[in-house]
Amino acid sequence: YTGIRGEISRMPDADGPSKEVHIHHEQIRDFKTKDGIVNVDSKGVAGMKSMTMPFPLGEGVTLDGFDTGDKVEFDFVVNWGNDRPAWEITKITKLPADTELDYTNAIEEAIDDLKDAAEDMMDHSDHDHDDHGHDH
Repeated sequence: YTGIRGEISRMPDADGPSKEVHIHHEQIRDFKTKDGIVNVDSKGVAGMKSMTMPFPLGEGVTLDGFDTGDKVEFDFVVNWGNDRPAWEITKITKLPADTELDYTNAIEEAIDDLKDAAEDMMDHSDHDHDDHGHDH
């Protein structure tokens, strides 16, 4: 995933066990599940919602010159089922301080339309099943 934007909410502990940087990131609309599909939740939000989460740093990635509150753009990879971290940042760059980040979660209107269409195709309740030619 490339060009993900967010703000550093917590730096890794210099001497502690945590080597992860916490970033409040924007929604990642094309985030795929382990099965390779984009999940849409019950509210119609696709991919991964905007949230604050820890990101381990990939090999060779350094946070020199970065600090809490910095707005950043980063790339990360997801390693499903490996013995490495589940995900890790592969590249991170600082954005201008006046960059406006958008933490809203877009609702996928088209998804609802698709769901409705699928339900309409399966809904036969408007057919007349009462007339079976039986005399009462």
